[in-house]
Amino acid sequence: MVSPIIGTTVSIALSASASGASTHELAFRWAALQKTQARFDGRIVLEPEIDLGRYTCRAVIDWLDVRVVVGATTQWKWIQHHIEPAIGQRAYVEDVEDEQGATGRIFRIRFQEPLLGRVMQAIDQVAQRWTLESAPELVGLEISVDLTPKAYSEEALVKLFGVIARTHFPSRDVITAPSDRPRFFVDDTTTHVINMDKHDPHKDKVLLLQYDHDVPPTHDSTYYTGAKRSDSSWKLMIKRVDRQNKAAGTFIKIPDDEVRVRLEVTLLGSELEKAGLRTLEDLAEFRFQTLQGSHFQFRLPTFRKADSGIPDTFRLQKFLKTGVVGLEAMDDARSYHRPAIVRASRKSDKPLRPKRRLGSRLVIYEDLTSKVAQALRHLQERQQGSLGEKSART
Repeated sequence: MVSPIIGTTVSIALSASASGASTHELAFRWAALQKTQARFDGRIVLEPEIDLGRYTCRAVIDWLDVRVVVGATTQWKWIQHHIEPAIGQRAYVEDVEDEQGATGRIFRIRFQEPLLGRVMQAIDQVAQRWTLESAPELVGLEISVDLTPKAYSEEALVKLFGVIARTHFPSRDVITAPSDRPRFFVDDTTTHVINMDKHDPHKDKVLLLQYDHDVPPTHDSTYYTGAKRSDSSWKLMIKRVDRQNKAAGTFIKIPDDEVRVRLEVTLLGSELEKAGLRTLEDLAEFRFQTLQGSHFQFRLPTFRKADSGIPDTFRLQKFLKTGVVGLEAMDDARSYHRPAIVRASRKSDKPLRPKRRLGSRLVIYEDLTSKVAQALRHLQERQQGSLGEKSART
């Protein structure tokens, strides 16, 4: 039987922090679900009303950090002097051993929006001058995916920000540790999206069942998931400025037709290890499209059909406010609380076994997933092309 709400929509207002007023609305449409797994029996899916064909999508290496150990002591500025001609721009070089920057042998080099062929050439210059004691070590990597409206529109930017904030699904648990939870930053203020109690785990589980005090991210904010300096973290924004120096108060305003919605993932430590990225050579052989399955996942919520046609209102509001991250946390909390809830509704005090979860009731957001996967493939092609040019020069 087809649910009577198939084809109808629900919406949420999208606002900016500065005014607090709603500037646009984001609509989601109820659709039939074509899945054979048992956990999707009798369920329908909620899909965003957005045409992704009206956006271009490009993936870039935002920056990478390389640690080198040279055979003789020197100053960071001489390392910088030798690598800049190869990359054609300034590079940040830090002396890891001596904070005063006198002399040392271990240096961290940050390459901004690099082509790997030029990075390898720059490291070759360092090796020829000082000799390397070990293979250059990859210690940090940030990959960005930019989606830009083909025709500039403030509404197009705001709606896509709202879609990604609600459908991006991090590759690890970002609920258990309070510092990992989704939050947004604007006007020097950080606001947590999902209401929580940092000091009482049981009460925190109760709060996950509610939505009244959850706060959707505003589209003029920077939206974070994962703790700062954790081994994997994500950042979402509408990118309007570049080369911003907050201390100096300087930035470059991006032209309207280049303003874009950007989703970034930063990988450090164990996350680089999991990806097999220990050295710069590992990165040269890396298939960037594998990041789609590990760090650029997008999901849509499903809901059980109801006789009245109206699905679970609590789950619906939880999703509209906090996205698939908050909805999954609510579902987990419901499983946690179920024995106590059922006991309270009957006379017997006999303990109940927790209901077995059949698995996540989220489904892949195919349109956005395929668009990002294609952008990562193109990133792979560009980087391999630069490595080929480097080989041809040498």
